[in-house]
Amino acid sequence: AKTVEDALRQKNIAVGEYDMIDPKIDAELADSMTFVNIRRARMVSVVDTHEEKRVITAAGSDSSMASAAGLELYPEDIVKKSTSSGEDAALEMKITRAKVVNLSLYGQEMTLRTQTKTVEDLLKEKRIELAPDDTMNVDGEMEIFSQMSLKIYRNGIQTISATEEIPFETQEVQDDTKYVGYREVQNAGANGVKSVVYEVNMQNGEEVARTKISEVVVESPVAQVEIVGTKPRSVPWTGSVDREAWLREAGIAESDWGYVQYIIEHEGSWCPVRWQNDRGCNDHGTVAPSRLGYGMFQATPGTKMASAGSDWLTNPVTQIRWANGYAVGRYGSWEKAYNFKTTKGWW
Repeated sequence: AKTVEDALRQKNIAVGEYDMIDPKIDAELADSMTFVNIRRARMVSVVDTHEEKRVITAAGSDSSMASAAGLELYPEDIVKKSTSSGEDAALEMKITRAKVVNLSLYGQEMTLRTQTKTVEDLLKEKRIELAPDDTMNVDGEMEIFSQMSLKIYRNGIQTISATEEIPFETQEVQDDTKYVGYREVQNAGANGVKSVVYEVNMQNGEEVARTKISEVVVESPVAQVEIVGTKPRSVPWTGSVDREAWLREAGIAESDWGYVQYIIEHEGSWCPVRWQNDRGCNDHGTVAPSRLGYGMFQATPGTKMASAGSDWLTNPVTQIRWANGYAVGRYGSWEKAYNFKTTKGWW
């Protein structure tokens, strides 16, 4: 035979999908003597606390069997294995998880795992020796529970280091081709990072004074650049109607402009202050009718458009934004709203 696969086939030795074979199945038999090791896969029942997962694996070590079940095993976890009986026999692997302790040791944060019972037992296990003036936030005889917070302080003057964020600045670039209220992030900002060393005075576990000793910028912040519109809005009943600008600023896709235009021209026209039954575009002041349609889309009552902005009475862009939410929310798209309008005559 030229390969491991050929040799196994000649001897009628089958290798399953989950079996492990060394050397690999397609390895060539180059030496006069080759040892082929096959580790047969079997059913493994992994019980993690109260959750059971069954996998088929040829893994031999505890960590690799846990990994096959999608679990991570830590050195402090306890594993017990046994073989179940019956037709559905499987290797049973029970994991007793270690308790997680979040330790702050003289200002240094770390995560510990342990099977010990008390805080004193934990300190002995991790070989943490307290100085005569050191204090803890809990009693040494306290029983450990998972995710407990343990803090050890050293009284007197000490130095600690910390990593802190440097907030980015925002730079505004005015654009007179964009309407007032337009804002676009051109370049996103990013916070920087600095390493700071403090001199801290601790007494009885309480910080009584802190002085910054040094500060080093590890990563400089990146300023955020935003485009801000400064172009005044045109008033529709005293100036020109810029339909394209309104639709674009309201966030309407160009593919929907025809549908929006049809509905506007068959409802309230391009007049944001029009009352129902008005002839022409008449400004009635700072009020809207309570029982009549109002605005370009004849919202009834007009006050419902306040959900899109406080300037709904006179701002055509705000009214279009409101109508966009109404059309998509009720009909699913502007095209479907248009189809309903042309079929029913209302929307």
